[in-house]
Amino acid sequence: PNRIERREGERRPLRLAMVYRAERGSEAYGAWQNGWTVDISVGGMKVETRQPIPVGQTVEVQFMIPLTDDAFIAGHRIRVSGTVRHAKPAGEGWTSCGLRFTRVLPVDRLRILRLVEPATQESQPAGARRSGVF
Repeated sequence: PNRIERREGERRPLRLAMVYRAERGSEAYGAWQNGWTVDISVGGMKVETRQPIPVGQTVEVQFMIPLTDDAFIAGHRIRVSGTVRHAKPAGEGWTSCGLRFTRVLPVDRLRILRLVEPATQESQPAGARRSGVF
C-alpha cells in the first residue's frame, strides 16, 4: 500500500504552534523544542521543526487546539506521542516530519477526530457522510 493508503483517516491542514521533545527514557530526552503543526489525522500528523528528528525516534508533542474557529478563544491542550516515520528538508532551515501516533489519550483522540471530521465529511460524497452522532 502507498503512504496515503497506510494513513489512518484523512488529514486536515492545521497550522499551530507546538512543542516537542524526545520521549522520556530515550537517550535523546531533553528540553522542549518549538515547532509547527502542518496537518493532522486521528493516526498522526506532519510537523515542521528546526532540529532534525531521526526517523524511528519517538517524541512527545503538545499543542493547543481552538475551541472554536476564533483563534483568540482558549482551547484544549493535546498531548500525544508519535514515532517519526519520515523526515525531509522543508526549506529555510526547517525539517518536515511525519509522525504516527503511538499514544493518545481517549479524550484527546476524540478532540482530534472532531477537529478533522469536517474535512473528512467534505471529501466524501453527500450520501456517504456520517451523522454528527459519535
